[in-house]
Amino acid sequence: MKLKIVGYHFIVFFFSVTFSSAQVQRQAGLVRGTPYNGNSLEQIPFTERKTEGSFLLFEDWMQGDLQIKPDRIIENVPIRYDLRNDQVEIKFKNDIKVLNATSINQMILYAATSEMKKFKSIKNQLFEILVEDKISLLKQTTITLKRPDYVPGIDVGSRNDEVVKKINYFSLIDGQLQPINLNKKKFAAEMKQYEEGIGEFLKSNRTKLRDEYDLIKVFLYLNK
Repeated sequence: MKLKIVGYHFIVFFFSVTFSSAQVQRQAGLVRGTPYNGNSLEQIPFTERKTEGSFLLFEDWMQGDLQIKPDRIIENVPIRYDLRNDQVEIKFKNDIKVLNATSINQMILYAATSEMKKFKSIKNQLFEILVEDKISLLKQTTITLKRPDYVPGIDVGSRNDEVVKKINYFSLIDGQLQPINLNKKKFAAEMKQYEEGIGEFLKSNRTKLRDEYDLIKVFLYLNK
């Protein structure tokens, strides 16, 4: 009986040692099977995870002027705005200089179509000025990073990160910054104190407040 038990333990020990030895000899990341048999894992051309979209407000460099706090001015330089880091990049003499947007009072960009885009700092944030008057219309673009939602089992969704840009509009009245409600009835109710006929104007012109061109016309009307 003792002989059988000793023999059993010997067999268990032999296979344990053999299995452990085999584990030690296995190479981490070694690929088996065609077409990469014998290669290392790093040699397989995996699909790289990418970021779709851009963190820049405008893809191209635009000529512009900057007014930096407290009273310095930089004129006629190529500029672009990095929304992710809230920084303004300036190209000068084959180099790129970076300014935090919080250090800027005003930024004016000149598009190739002779269109001018004006930005001002309000509460340490840069806003594009669409209408500048007693009732001003401001625009701000923000970004979020949408993470991959790919589901391998059903091959649905995106494998990449995606930059999602969101546009928000604000009114600036007597120094007070307020987000604009793009619902017609609520917008008319809020603006009626400044112009009694705003509701009729929206109705008769079939105004679409989510259309930036229409929204600008509304604010021009409010300031007439």
